[in-house]
Amino acid sequence: MTSSEPVSHLHPPVRSFRRRGRMTPGRKLRYAEFAPRFSIALEDIPRWAPTIVDIGFGGGESVVATATDSPGERVLGVEVHEAGITHLFTELAAADISNVRVVRHDILEVLPVIAPGSLQQICVFFPDPWPKIAHARRRLVRGDVVAQLVDRLVVGGVLRLATDAAHYAEQMVSVGEAAANLRPVTSPVRVQTKYERLGREAGRSIVDLAYERT
Repeated sequence: MTSSEPVSHLHPPVRSFRRRGRMTPGRKLRYAEFAPRFSIALEDIPRWAPTIVDIGFGGGESVVATATDSPGERVLGVEVHEAGITHLFTELAAADISNVRVVRHDILEVLPVIAPGSLQQICVFFPDPWPKIAHARRRLVRGDVVAQLVDRLVVGGVLRLATDAAHYAEQMVSVGEAAANLRPVTSPVRVQTKYERLGREAGRSIVDLAYERT
C-alpha cells in the first residue's frame, strides 16, 4: 500500500449493519417496478425535505404505520438491504401511500444532506445489536451519531429507539442521558415489527425509549 492511495482505503468506514436478505428473481422484478415511484436519490433529499426519518426499517412495518398515521408528513426510509426495501415498496403500492420515499444508503451518508433542525421525528427500531465487545463500535446508537441525529431534530422533535438486546438498551439509555439537548419522554405506541416478534418469541424483553430535543 502506498501513501498515494485514497484515505478511504486506509480507513474504511465503520458499518453499523450486517448484510442480509436474498434478492430472488421475483423481488428483483418488484424492485425495478416500484423503485422509480418510491426511491429517492441522495442529492434529491434536501429538495423533498423529509420531516420524519426511519433508519434501518427492516421490512418496513413502522414506515407504513407512520405514513398512514401522519399523512401530512414526509417520511424518509433509510435502508441498505434491497430485500427489505422491496417488501416496503410492495406494501406502499398496495396501500397507495404517497408520502414516503426510500434512500438506499447508510444513514451516515444521508445525514449530511438533511438540514439541521428540520425533522419532527427520527426512529431507530431494532438496529443490529453487535453483541461482541470487539464489535461495539459498530452500534449505530453511540454518542457521535446521536449528536448528529439531535442536530437534525426541531426543538420538540423526538428520537425514538427500540431494541430487544439488554446490553444495547443499557447503551441507548447511557447515550441518551449523556446527549446534549435531550430529555426522556414517554414512548409513543408503535406497530410491532417482524424483528420484535422474533425477539418476543425468543423470550427477550423489548425496550422502547424516546427522547425529546429541548
